[in-house]
Amino acid sequence: MNSKELILSHLRQQKIKLWLPPYYTYSHQQTHDSSRPETNCHGALRELASSLIPRVRSDNDVDVDNDETAHNLNVDTIYNVLIELQSPAVKKYVEKHSVDFKIVMNSPTDISVLPSEITDRWGSDVSMQKKKSNAFIIGVVGISPSLTVGMVSEDLSRMFHSSVMRFIYRGKNLSAFDDCIGKVVTKDGAIGNKEILCIVSPTAARAKSRTWIPAVSTTETTTTSTEVTQQTVGSPIRTDETIISSIRQAAHTLQNSSSSQFEITDQSGHLVSMSQNDSTAFLTALGLHRLGRSKMDVERHDRSPGAKKAPCSPQDGIASALTFLLEADAEWKSTAALTSWMDRVDNYGLLQLDISWCYLLLRSLDNLPDAIARLNRAEAVLRKQVHSNFVTLALAQAEMGNHIPPLCSIFVRLFLLQGVAYRTMRNDAEATKRLDWARLLCQRLRTSSPSDTVDELCNVYSMTDRSVVVAALRQKDGNPDEAGDLIAAGREEERLAARKRRRQRKVGKCSNGSDWVNLDLVSTLAGILGLSVDNDDQDQSSDSEGDADGRDPESMSISIVTGLLRLTNNNIEESLQMYNQIGAEKVLQRIDELDKVCGRRKRSRDHRKNDSTKHRVHDVDVAILVSMGVEDSKAREALRATGNVDTALVWLSTVNDEGDDIPAAANDEDGMGEDPRRRNSSGEGEALDAQQLLRNELGNALDNSKSLEKEWLGIDLNDEWDLIEKYSCSDT
Repeated sequence: MNSKELILSHLRQQKIKLWLPPYYTYSHQQTHDSSRPETNCHGALRELASSLIPRVRSDNDVDVDNDETAHNLNVDTIYNVLIELQSPAVKKYVEKHSVDFKIVMNSPTDISVLPSEITDRWGSDVSMQKKKSNAFIIGVVGISPSLTVGMVSEDLSRMFHSSVMRFIYRGKNLSAFDDCIGKVVTKDGAIGNKEILCIVSPTAARAKSRTWIPAVSTTETTTTSTEVTQQTVGSPIRTDETIISSIRQAAHTLQNSSSSQFEITDQSGHLVSMSQNDSTAFLTALGLHRLGRSKMDVERHDRSPGAKKAPCSPQDGIASALTFLLEADAEWKSTAALTSWMDRVDNYGLLQLDISWCYLLLRSLDNLPDAIARLNRAEAVLRKQVHSNFVTLALAQAEMGNHIPPLCSIFVRLFLLQGVAYRTMRNDAEATKRLDWARLLCQRLRTSSPSDTVDELCNVYSMTDRSVVVAALRQKDGNPDEAGDLIAAGREEERLAARKRRRQRKVGKCSNGSDWVNLDLVSTLAGILGLSVDNDDQDQSSDSEGDADGRDPESMSISIVTGLLRLTNNNIEESLQMYNQIGAEKVLQRIDELDKVCGRRKRSRDHRKNDSTKHRVHDVDVAILVSMGVEDSKAREALRATGNVDTALVWLSTVNDEGDDIPAAANDEDGMGEDPRRRNSSGEGEALDAQQLLRNELGNALDNSKSLEKEWLGIDLNDEWDLIEKYSCSDT
């Protein structure tokens, strides 16, 4: 072997690392030139060369080039070989153990010099490159092995006087504060630019919002506001982290219970067989996605015309939404079964679209390394929802100025995101094509729903959400009269649907404990039995249930028919057979027995009077409830009584007898009390509590998932249009 190979062999035997101190130190001057060591390392390398001489000379099995023997190797020769070996090793180490922290803030800062606590303990070379007034990069070369996420959080908290930090790396939340930064950025084997996105928000108490709070000691977090301190002590802040934890725990408890599991069905309504672990992860993923979307909806509502602004910034709402969405993404990858479902169901593709949108709003889409792959998966999902020629025809119709389906709005966002992602990859040709598609569709949709017409219809149809008006105008190609008729019809349809839900809750669930009575079968069964029942009488009877003594023939007929459907789980043939076998009196007796077994009771209307405590109502909490379908007035009343969103949902589902505007999952009770048989074990009680918690947290996400149309038809596309204009230039 030659001299270089000989020396390298001895270095490996002794496990000597030339790229680490004392043989090499990283300084600001040497960040971009690692070809020669610093002067303070000169002596260490000389000493190493001297120590290697006797070891090399003792090796008799050598074949040195140019007839050189081991005995002829001197200190200078070995030193030069060490320098030659050191250079590529240092370069490789720098690539692997360097990271940039992209700091994004809500407001501008004049900080231009990093405090010594950061430069001293983050790494060998720490420098700041300011890019914008509210965003800059902290570059770290030679990451300190002891640097953890928690240490970075503490240092930045003191630097920006904020205790709310969110750290995101390559599409994942960094929430384990004991994790070493060096291990985080090297475990995936990525080479090249490594950037950790750090979103700095106001302190949680000041923001009065649900935020991800790192494990920073209260003694290290500086707050001078008396109001903040009092609020923190008096009412613990509900954080993103605690909400996510409660969702996971509730899903686990629920799916491991034998009697209170959610059933999972595919798009055709067929039950899907899943293991408990898989169904728990799936349920958690859907819930976290729904919560993330609700935060996005609140942020969009805050920026809509005439909306009261929330105390926290829009960026904070988007950052919080992204936290939930990334956790949902992690759940999808937690089991092999869910991973295999990614391309078979819509949910995962739409999740990728939402994640990419949050990144773009935070001006950090370049921090999502696999953005193109995520968006391609979203596109595949969306194209399955529509005709194979939907996009082609829509683009052609838009170019001719003709009406296009309102569902094109989701493709506007998709093409915009793809265009920006391609722009960050310097693929200008593909970026321009996608952005042109987005512009064409966006312009046509905005033309059919001008803001002045939207304002006029909102004034005419008060209490109607602005997005509903926008969707109606787009469906009718901007015709305000036809749009008004559509809005009126939709409101009537919602009223009838709420009325039907109220009647179902009054009647109660079937004997299987899960199905509601199918009220559409009441008239059919009554006609077969020869009983007189009409829809108006059904309403009156169900609304006065418990007050009639059974002597009213109409009320009696309704009780018999609905009772048969309850006992037979909506089976008309079995209902007819049961009626002929046991008669009307026995049917009513069995219904009474069923109610006693289930502990069915009337809810007390005096519940609200017992709560004398009044809480301050925050607009952001009102917006969250409104986004779940609760009326503004009822949302405020519930928040005054409870003080936070979670218990407000419980309060609404408990005290609201009519339930017209309560989300279906939130008031999914049937007036039944606890089943004594189910409460025999603490495990079953915990499962029921978990089910209630999960329903309260997720709103109507589980039982009545919104269709694609309801999610997207009414978005105003103002943000999309501004971003299309911004990124259309190739030099952006």
